[in-house]
Amino acid sequence: MTAFTGNAVTAERYRDHFCGLGYTSELASIDDGAVGLRLRVGRALSAGSAVVVVAIHAFRAGRLALGLPDEVRIVTVLSGTDMNKYALDGERAALMRSVIARSSAVVALSEPLMTACRAMIGSGPQPPAWRDEACAAVVNCSAAEGLSNAVLEAMALGKAVVASDIPGNRAALCHGRTGWLEGSDRGIAERVMMVASRGDAEGVGAAAREEVLSGAFAATVERCAWAAVLAGALAVPRPRAAEPEKPPQ
Repeated sequence: MTAFTGNAVTAERYRDHFCGLGYTSELASIDDGAVGLRLRVGRALSAGSAVVVVAIHAFRAGRLALGLPDEVRIVTVLSGTDMNKYALDGERAALMRSVIARSSAVVALSEPLMTACRAMIGSGPQPPAWRDEACAAVVNCSAAEGLSNAVLEAMALGKAVVASDIPGNRAALCHGRTGWLEGSDRGIAERVMMVASRGDAEGVGAAAREEVLSGAFAATVERCAWAAVLAGALAVPRPRAAEPEKPPQ
């Protein structure tokens, strides 16, 4: 991941989960490239550790992990950009298929992402910047999302969310109960004006907060899910590194 992006926020949250589960965890930036990743992994392997690399973004991060030693497990987290943009590019899609085939586990944050992933694989192996307390609603106008941090953060703060009606946002919001989904820019603008004038935001915001803090998106739920993912990845047999040849006596 690159610093100051949604993926960086997600990576920090995941690291907290991993540390809470008793794993040693550190963040690696895609800006360090494959060489930087290999150096980090090499140090861990030299210390005798079992290594799991969690690649957030199959194309941008997963490709850096392809050259790692065979005994390293890779867990690939699919992004909206992976499936909505890079999967449409033949060369990049082929690279992502290689990443997924090498992975010990693949994580999709919504069912549409996993469906798109399966379609891309075909017959192959299947596997917060704002804090405005006075705002009436938080608006997400994205054309593509995996699972938006900005939407989840707004919900956690008890803010009503008006968002574009796309698969990633549908995974987070229940229209009319925890937010609103609109299919056009005009629909979004009209909904925001309606929310501001009618005062619907408070009740919907409260339901959204409850969903994030106690429901499907609660931190404890996510941590338990990651515990299962990491345990499953570590259980996948990987070949041991070859013993170095001894120099002739």
